[in-house]
Amino acid sequence: MQEVQANYFSSCSASDHSYVVAAGDTLGRIASRYGMSQTALAAYNHIASANLIYTHQLICIPHISTVSSSHSSNTQPKPVAPTRSSDGAGQGPVVNTTSSPVVNTTPDPVVSTTGHGPVGHTNVFPYGACTWWANQRYYQIHGFFVPWTAQANAGQWVARAHQFGWHVSSVPAVGDIMVLQPGVQGAYWLGHVAIVERVLSNGHVIASSMSWGSRPWAVTTWQFTPGPGVAFVTR
Repeated sequence: MQEVQANYFSSCSASDHSYVVAAGDTLGRIASRYGMSQTALAAYNHIASANLIYTHQLICIPHISTVSSSHSSNTQPKPVAPTRSSDGAGQGPVVNTTSSPVVNTTPDPVVSTTGHGPVGHTNVFPYGACTWWANQRYYQIHGFFVPWTAQANAGQWVARAHQFGWHVSSVPAVGDIMVLQPGVQGAYWLGHVAIVERVLSNGHVIASSMSWGSRPWAVTTWQFTPGPGVAFVTR
């Protein structure tokens, strides 16, 4: 820990507990005190290096109802398929392919751009965050990362996609990035991003993500419903 004054955030969310780093603190000890992992607490506070915190730095502790289910509410959708974690370079999650088939949908999108914007070349998001998985899985499918690296909390990905000339739609397709705005279908105050793995015949999607549900550090698949506050992004 650096013995200097720093305060990256002036305040925490109203539902969070605020903790001010004292001399001798480590992020691991703080996390353990509140029943979290060091990596989860670092991701929640957007701390790039979990081993580097500062005296007088403000640390936001998620409300107890969200400690074990980051970016989620107390009532999450029922998981629809077993999954396994990916090491970032493998095949990604195992997705059940025995239920309703994928269907192609062709309605006009709500908004669209050129769809030929720039691409990124690395994954800058903290491991374990929903943004990390969405970026990594998108790379596994399409061969490139998203180009936005700042002002890029999950709920901001629609605005950033527009700014970088990526395609934004209300209609899902396999391989799209699904963006949930804060409070939509259980997304926490920063929103949530996931990758569409299947489109069901009823229009719902099966999406893979991290930092969701009771196992935030695992890659899990859930069923979501397109609608208000839900957008689908691709290049």
